[in-house]
Amino acid sequence: MVRWRPRRQKAEEQFGEINALVNNAAGNFMARTEKLTPNAFNAVVGIVLNGTFHCTKFLASAGFLGSWAETYSIS
Repeated sequence: MVRWRPRRQKAEEQFGEINALVNNAAGNFMARTEKLTPNAFNAVVGIVLNGTFHCTKFLASAGFLGSWAETYSIS
C-alpha cells in the first residue's frame, strides 16, 4: 500500500471529499523590489508556478481531489 493512502482515507473520513487546494509556495529574497534581478524574479515565479502544478497534479492523479476541485494560489 502506498504511504499516503491511509492519510487520504483519514482526511476524507474527517473532512469529506477534498474539493479545494490552497497553494502557498513562495521564494523570498531579502531585497527591495527595485534591486530584485530578473533571475531572482524568475526563481520566485518558478517556485510558485511549478509548486502549484506539481501539487495539483499529484492530488488529482492520486485521487485526493473529488469529481471537481478549485485551486487557489497565494503567493
